[in-house]
Amino acid sequence: MQVTGTEASSAQLSTLFTQQMLSILRASNPNILDRAVQVVGEEVSRLVEEELENESLQSQIYPIYARYFTLDHLRGLIDFNKSIIGAKANKVMPSLMQESLSAAQS
Repeated sequence: MQVTGTEASSAQLSTLFTQQMLSILRASNPNILDRAVQVVGEEVSRLVEEELENESLQSQIYPIYARYFTLDHLRGLIDFNKSIIGAKANKVMPSLMQESLSAAQS
């Protein structure tokens, strides 16, 4: 997670998650006040960022990785992510995901 930049991109993930939740909120409540959306957005964003920074979340994620990858697989992923193309993929992935999400929504 450190090598891929997942930890560093938690703010972007929080923003994307919050935007998606607010879109759903507005769609299901078209007459909702802008101030209510703002307050909900701030609170959701705070909670998501808090959870992403929380070590207990990481301790929940590690066993998930262990179910899908052996130690050799993880070493291979780390080697890839440290390579030039892996570093590039990790750098552009948040933007790629955001643009993909926008394309899917439209």
